[in-house]
Amino acid sequence: MQLTPLLEQYQRIKDRYKDTLLLFRVGDFYEFYYDDAKRASARLGITLTSKTIQKGVKVPLAGVPIKACESYIAKLVKHGFKVAICEQLEPAGKGKKLVARDVVEVITPGTILRPSLLDEKRSLYLAACLPDEETIGVAFCDVTSGEFSCGEVTGMSVQEILARKEVKEVVVPEGLEIRTDVPLSFLDGYNFIHDIAHKKLIDHFKVVTLEGFGIEGKKLAVSAAGALLHYLSERHKLSLSHITTVSLFEAKDRLFLDEATRKNLEIFENIRGIEKRTLLSVMDNCLTSFGKRRLRRELLEPLIDTNDIEKRLDAVEELRNKEFLRQELRALFKSMRDVERIIARVACKRILPREMVALKESLELYPKIKEMITSCDSEVLREVHASIEDFRSIVTAIDEALVAEPPMTLDEGGIIREGYREELDELRAVARGGKDWLLDFEAEERKKTGITSLKVAYNSVFGYYIEITKPNLRYVPQSYIRKQTLANAERFYT
Repeated sequence: MQLTPLLEQYQRIKDRYKDTLLLFRVGDFYEFYYDDAKRASARLGITLTSKTIQKGVKVPLAGVPIKACESYIAKLVKHGFKVAICEQLEPAGKGKKLVARDVVEVITPGTILRPSLLDEKRSLYLAACLPDEETIGVAFCDVTSGEFSCGEVTGMSVQEILARKEVKEVVVPEGLEIRTDVPLSFLDGYNFIHDIAHKKLIDHFKVVTLEGFGIEGKKLAVSAAGALLHYLSERHKLSLSHITTVSLFEAKDRLFLDEATRKNLEIFENIRGIEKRTLLSVMDNCLTSFGKRRLRRELLEPLIDTNDIEKRLDAVEELRNKEFLRQELRALFKSMRDVERIIARVACKRILPREMVALKESLELYPKIKEMITSCDSEVLREVHASIEDFRSIVTAIDEALVAEPPMTLDEGGIIREGYREELDELRAVARGGKDWLLDFEAEERKKTGITSLKVAYNSVFGYYIEITKPNLRYVPQSYIRKQTLANAERFYT
């Protein structure tokens, strides 16, 4: 069967992302073809139609408008589907039969970065597992915050380990079967080989040994962690510069509450399955999204070390007693944006202009917070004070580069301040007054070459060019590149 050029292109891309639903951009729509169309139609409740590719041959087709795609993608990911977003990489031009396309983003249940698809109150953990006879090597990563840990666990099932972090997706070697309700993703077993995974971690963290992280010699843990990094960086094409460390995960450091215990204690949901009138709902007076996520994690895996518990209680008591300080801090936190996830999107190159301004405004609050807790006595608050860095250089860089109120998306333009880059200002001037710029350019070239008949012109075949008559060809600068020869003149470009 002879496919159309568009479907041939689709098939080449689909072959690279066989385990995903491919959203293939065509104009103002994302289209699904073949089995993807049938599955998307059934799950999303959209019309299943067909595209005729030759007489008597039709291909199943379904589509969603780009402007409404977020809600459809959210539904697919919520039901465990992996979604590959295939964009047009160039504008559709007149007479152009086929535009270049490629996948720019792969969204799976554990690798969501789009703000509209994330639950601001919950962490988003992706895991990798490598079971042995008695031990399970496991790694956890929240790509939306950069948190990364790995360890080796005995005496627990894979399902129990994943439940500790409310994992949304787990990566395992191809061919391995494990019992879990969590969506599975498979990776070539080669990436779980200890030496390969070890090198992946060494290269990522730019270290000679993993001893500083406390995981050197823990072969199963290192294998899982290296494979997880490979899955994120190679399969999802994510830059992971915000993952700057890996911590040792030890199950004995925290209390494990199984699902039945959480339900009976009504920690996150009451007996009717509703989130109201639960321990979390009573305790959660957090004003920041990352605070809400931290509280949920602490209730999910409570501390068991009495020293750590006493240190935390000392901080709570100090803030309780210093009411004025507490109120001042809460007033600042009301203006704090989700710095944790904004930084992750910066690192993964998925940031939007307004988020950069929000980051700047939030970073401006940290020196004030540090100053407020300078005289605090509790160990936890002193540690927080010491950890707050000077972000003035970042704030200044953002402020100098971006306009005060940038647009929502990158393709709208008008993001960079006037005067930030001379070259950009010149290009803006060209865009705003192209005709005037061409006249100025023509006058400048006449002056430089001494050719008074030199002219700058345009046609739909060659675009813009410089035309010089044959008697003046001896004055043509070496920097000019010949484009076309006419009977009485030649055309050049620079």
